[in-house]
Amino acid sequence: MPLVTSGEVIGVINVHHWKPRNHSPEEVALLGYAAEQMGGAIAKAKLQEQSQSASRKVELLATLGETVANEGFLDRILQTISEMVAQTFDSPLCSIMIVDEDRQELTIKAARCSVPEYLNRMPIRIEDSLIGRVVRERKLVIVEDVRTEKLYRYPELARKAGLASLLTVPLLTSHGVIGTLNIYLKDRRTFTKEETLFAQALAGQAAMALENARLISESLEMKRTLEARKIIERAKGILQQRDGLTEEEAYLHLRSESRRMRRPMRNLAEAIILAEELHRKSRRKEVSGVSELQERLVKFSEKEDSAFDKDFQD
Repeated sequence: MPLVTSGEVIGVINVHHWKPRNHSPEEVALLGYAAEQMGGAIAKAKLQEQSQSASRKVELLATLGETVANEGFLDRILQTISEMVAQTFDSPLCSIMIVDEDRQELTIKAARCSVPEYLNRMPIRIEDSLIGRVVRERKLVIVEDVRTEKLYRYPELARKAGLASLLTVPLLTSHGVIGTLNIYLKDRRTFTKEETLFAQALAGQAAMALENARLISESLEMKRTLEARKIIERAKGILQQRDGLTEEEAYLHLRSESRRMRRPMRNLAEAIILAEELHRKSRRKEVSGVSELQERLVKFSEKEDSAFDKDFQD
């Protein structure tokens, strides 16, 4: 008797007897009722299991989202994502790779790997690799078995490491594909739609972390540039006042000295400012010393005058 739920057969009930016999309509009806109830119970259990799995995944995404928003350590974030993905998919190898635009390669940024020798084959070229296709075409790639895939470059190593199916998802930002999330499985099978959507959501979190790191880096660089400009402007002012130079002459002097000494203009400007501060401090001490000497001379003079007046009176 088939176990049917929502028009889909999900199993069967088999009733065996020791001796041949004909089943009565009542027995068939009873078994049909039992099959209907069991089909509904199994479907409900599966739905509950899927709901719990979806809930865990939503919680995972929420946790990652909060981490990406608040945590400033990029390597830690990406490593956390790769470990969580590996645990969720029971993956022997999960890696996050980023694009090196200059070399046109993919390099590993984070990985959860039970196969250390596999990582020694990195980086890989974007132009002629299977994972590089994800970057070129800006869409995910699913390989049912990398051991038999012609475009896969390391089938022997995959057999040795026990790797079969592969899902690789692009890390997409407003600037394009900046990397990939790669998930390997031990068994040969296809990834479900739910799994691919979940992987894409995780890839989005990794892409957000990388994009945040880029923005922070650009912000810090801009801040350093503005600070350097202020220091150079101050040094120019000192040269103008001290040596009677124009603003352009002071700048050209700084630039030529920077090239001659092979030191950044900021370092040279800081040295000029420090020398000026030391010079002014030395001048203040000299002035203070002269004032103190004058005060002592005045007091001495007053003392001598008093002594002279006393002698005169005597």
